[in-house]
Amino acid sequence: MLNLASVITAHERTLALAADGETYILRLSRLLAAPAEEVWDALTDPERVRLWFLPVSGDLRRGGSYQLEGSAGGDILYCDPGRRFTLTFGTPDNIVDVKLAADPRGGTRLDFENAAAFEMPEEDYLDSIGDFAPGWETLLAALDLHLRGKLPAGPRVEDMELWQALAHIWRDLARAMFAR
Repeated sequence: MLNLASVITAHERTLALAADGETYILRLSRLLAAPAEEVWDALTDPERVRLWFLPVSGDLRRGGSYQLEGSAGGDILYCDPGRRFTLTFGTPDNIVDVKLAADPRGGTRLDFENAAAFEMPEEDYLDSIGDFAPGWETLLAALDLHLRGKLPAGPRVEDMELWQALAHIWRDLARAMFAR
């Protein structure tokens, strides 16, 4: 089970609307207590990805495509091994970008960005962000637990209290973004 306070305080979060007025950019940053090579391996080795996320298959290189078992698939748009990858997630206009860098305090800084085009009223986006943003956060928390050897193997049930707290945080960020 993921600890509510540790997940909420471990991530830096921002939400922005791009200049086109339709692309929402969700950003998460987290310091992971593992070297970049270890984080890269956990993010890109199918045998490790299934331990903290879902089984993944496909041609896992730039120009290839992937499929997460029971979930989204997409295309791998960019890959700089050990540093960065960019892929589509589910649809061509839903882009995920992950960057890794050594942190001067030790460990690795992971910067995650999800840019997705939505043509919907603000009220609908406020509901929508609470449905998907907590998923990205719990995945990064699961990755962190995996890297520290503290993630139990096998299926996990999401902690609804955590999900609801994160949904509330993201809806507040969205309200602040729309108020600007």
